[in-house]
Amino acid sequence: MSEKILTIIIPVYNGMEHIKRAVKSVYAQDFTESIELILINDGSNDESFDIIKTISRKAPSNIDVKIKNEVNHGVSYTRNMGLDLANGRYIMFMDQDDFIAKDYVRKYIEAVSDGNYDIVVGGYERVNSKGKILVRIAPQDTLWSHYLVPAPWAHIYRRDFLKKYNIHFADEGIGEDIYFNLTAISHTKNIRAIAYTGYKWFYNENSVSNSKQNTINDKVNPLSLINSIYNDSTDDFKLSINTEYFMARYVCWYMLFASRGSKRSDIRDRFNELHGWLDKHYPNYIKNRYIGLKCMPGEIRKYHMFVIVYYTLFKLHLMLPVLLLFGKKDK
Repeated sequence: MSEKILTIIIPVYNGMEHIKRAVKSVYAQDFTESIELILINDGSNDESFDIIKTISRKAPSNIDVKIKNEVNHGVSYTRNMGLDLANGRYIMFMDQDDFIAKDYVRKYIEAVSDGNYDIVVGGYERVNSKGKILVRIAPQDTLWSHYLVPAPWAHIYRRDFLKKYNIHFADEGIGEDIYFNLTAISHTKNIRAIAYTGYKWFYNENSVSNSKQNTINDKVNPLSLINSIYNDSTDDFKLSINTEYFMARYVCWYMLFASRGSKRSDIRDRFNELHGWLDKHYPNYIKNRYIGLKCMPGEIRKYHMFVIVYYTLFKLHLMLPVLLLFGKKDK
């Protein structure tokens, strides 16, 4: 089989409401060279598989659609299957609820071809059902931009690079996309960022969040994730000031996000566990200059302010008491 220019991988699980829009946005691309579109139904129990079978017959002549129908394994397994099946020189990912601008593929192919990059990272717009843009992230071409968008979408990857270093999605139960991107960027400096926001990350205001990280529990522990990233990354990457800042920032974000509504004993245990991990692997992280008032070049200032406030309270031994205020009393 001849190599395609690009493979786009879309995992599908109970996505009947929006998968047609996602696929149609691929069909509408103004890029006319060969594209391989891989749709993997991950054991959906709605009409998703019938929908993708029907819409696959309407593909433009330059788009070769492959469909796989699997029992439910989860998104990491499904994306890794897509990587194994891929025949494109470059790889892109989409989520089933999202869609892309008509120049999306062309912009990334032009960017990655310009310097034969291993990875190009772009931005996105968070949009609701009325088309309103809630958030726009347009990365600057800085080192921090490589960390800024942890999802696999809004990126293009050279397939040979991913295969060479066995870059894959880990089945951690949490943060499989963060693991994929950080281990990928640890193996190359041949990365470019573009301030392009053609990826439309859909926000469904009618759905209830089912994030695995919205409460603290034993089944989903970020310690396994950050350990895997640390162990599977190159030494110069994991010891860099940028990665140190990322790890401290991730702990800050996780504790702020997961503490509300969690049991106070769980908050205390997870807080001590994660900060103990930081103390062991980054003993001087609290002195990282970007945890202070100096903002990492390319960092979003609003997000940086959360880090400043969190670690200011942490140094005053007030952060844990504040988090406990938002927790539930132990029964």
